[in-house]
Amino acid sequence: MQKAVYFRAFILSVFVLLGAVMAGAQSTITFYANISDTQSETGVVGHVWVGLQDGAGAERVVGFYPGGLRDDSGRKADIDYSFKVASFAPARKVLEAYSAKSYVLGLRDCRAFASDVAASVGLRVPDSRGTKSPAEWMADLVDLN
Repeated sequence: MQKAVYFRAFILSVFVLLGAVMAGAQSTITFYANISDTQSETGVVGHVWVGLQDGAGAERVVGFYPGGLRDDSGRKADIDYSFKVASFAPARKVLEAYSAKSYVLGLRDCRAFASDVAASVGLRVPDSRGTKSPAEWMADLVDLN
């Protein structure tokens, strides 16, 4: 009987320890950009997208396009930069919101999506209005944070 009590206490302490480790595990948000790989009526534009990786290593890589969110896990980036954050739960809410939004170049586009994700986890976000390319936006994001 006493062995059973010690065993239960041991198992409980293992679960508490694992929970503490998982709760303390930091998440990573990575911003990716292409310098200029897409043509538009106004000229060559780039693309910026976001990767969310939890403390256990599960990752989702997504970009915002005409037609909505799309898996960008196979896309090659010219530049990328990662930030450690306590949680990306707020970023998931941004993804949910953007799943219902329509794409408007220069207003609600890949850069606006990345800005909203960054702001949701407490990063300072550069002004994305005007003709700033995704690569320039990302350089400013890194400088601000």
